[in-house]
Amino acid sequence: MIDRLTLAFFFRAPSDFSPKMTQNNINFYRWCPIFSLGITFWIYTNEQMFNNKIEPINSPQAVRKSFHLITNLNFGELQYFQKKILMVLAAYIGLFVLVEMYLRYEKRQRKNEVSF
Repeated sequence: MIDRLTLAFFFRAPSDFSPKMTQNNINFYRWCPIFSLGITFWIYTNEQMFNNKIEPINSPQAVRKSFHLITNLNFGELQYFQKKILMVLAAYIGLFVLVEMYLRYEKRQRKNEVSF
């Protein structure tokens, strides 16, 4: 009973499905590969998981190190798949920046056009 009442109270009108909603989703989802590749690279550089590097626990209150710091990362010692992920991430960020610059240029050009 409560769930039906809550549904009727909060969702009185259907959502506005318009081209603007689609464009907002496109603008949001184009950032996803950057975050996904960044998190994937971060996971693959986990020393505890892949290199079995573990700090012993001396006391229950001791802070345990995860060895998951960017300062600990030596790019010369990266494994093959880590280098590939890093290259793909760098290429995608470069491509993303170029596309963003082009889209902003096109938007500026359309704004400056004079219609007769």
